[in-house]
Amino acid sequence: MKRPDETFIIDRIEGGFAVAYSESGEKRDFSLAMLPKDIAPGDALNISGAAPKLDKKKTDDRRRRLSARTKNAGKRSEGNK
Repeated sequence: MKRPDETFIIDRIEGGFAVAYSESGEKRDFSLAMLPKDIAPGDALNISGAAPKLDKKKTDDRRRRLSARTKNAGKRSEGNK
């Protein structure tokens, strides 16, 4: 039986591992040897096959949403001066 796809977000790089969390809060450490060389905190990993793969679309979508939230928070705080 095939496992459903899971997404993990890289939280940080520690030693030879990428520490990542799923949307449900599950923590998992991935060996950097099995990940793309340019992996970075904030990147989304799709876990569906033998090796995790960078999910560029989810990563870009998350960064766009975060950027929009950051800009909106700055506008709100400017109004409170």
